[in-house]
Amino acid sequence: SQHWVELLDDRTARSADGSSATLRVQLPPGEVTALCLCDHDIVVAFAHGGLLRISLAQGTEGMLYPPLFPEWRFSCLSYASGRMLGDPGGQGLLCGGTTFGYVFAIDLSRSGVLWRLDAGFLFSAIALGDFESSGRCDLALGGSDGGLRIYELTDSQLIERRSVACFTALGSAGPAELLRQAPPGETVPCLIVDS
Repeated sequence: SQHWVELLDDRTARSADGSSATLRVQLPPGEVTALCLCDHDIVVAFAHGGLLRISLAQGTEGMLYPPLFPEWRFSCLSYASGRMLGDPGGQGLLCGGTTFGYVFAIDLSRSGVLWRLDAGFLFSAIALGDFESSGRCDLALGGSDGGLRIYELTDSQLIERRSVACFTALGSAGPAELLRQAPPGETVPCLIVDS
């Protein structure tokens, strides 16, 4: 059987077959486990075969990008816009949950991973949102055990306080440890300090 992604626009007149599809893209064979709208892309997750991006940008509508992470099995996807992350002009955040208990933050512009979270349990649903109406973006994971876990993603003040506390706890060894983990001139995605 063949699978399709169709974009429907109820503002347009329906065709003779009753459809209001403005774009129809045939998917490669495989079981689809999740689908997510990400600004100018649709991202489709396959049970076997990673992620597939479909462009919605004007001029490249319907274009399929090469598959991402074909060896990973994604079970769920969620997206937060740049505005939700507190950066209206910035790029959004796509998170994909895998069948092996990890959450990956994916950079679609570079086809890479920003960070990885070992959830420590199996989950079947993922969502990004401001669940406490606090102005930050949270990651929620619905566990196969029936539990719901919420992780903070953009509470920069809390992260700053924790970082300062960890640095202060290092005492006089703090500056040397910081230079060891983040040498000048190198781009470091994160600083890991055991507390």
